[in-house]
Amino acid sequence: MGLKDRLGSLQGTVERLRQQAEALATQAQAGYAEAVARLDDFQARQRLGALLGELGRLTYLESHQRAPEDANERRAALLGELEALEARLGSIAPTAAKRDARASEARDAQGAGDADEGRQADGQTSSSVSRDAGSVPHEAYGSPPEEVD
Repeated sequence: MGLKDRLGSLQGTVERLRQQAEALATQAQAGYAEAVARLDDFQARQRLGALLGELGRLTYLESHQRAPEDANERRAALLGELEALEARLGSIAPTAAKRDARASEARDAQGAGDADEGRQADGQTSSSVSRDAGSVPHEAYGSPPEEVD
């Protein structure tokens, strides 16, 4: 094998490596674009949940005659943001599949609660509600509840 043959073989290898690098770069860019889109969607859904929660709190306060003075303006702003998110994400109404999944989870949790009761009857203790089940935004609801031991 002569020098020309070796040089030609080396150039072919370099060309294949360059093509593979370009293909990997294209895949990486597509993966990055998908990750950014998923992150944007996740953040929009988080914002949707926060807006719905705030609208619910405002409605509750209004029903108990404790609404802030700017309740009408705040409601209009919330509804405007919700409409914009719905236009972006599609319908925000729960679908039948989501309702069915929540109902199934509730039935499963009820079954687990029944099992806990059986263990408690056998002398084993178990709590079906965790104190760390989730944090409550006390700034929105007032002071935290008193701990009961």
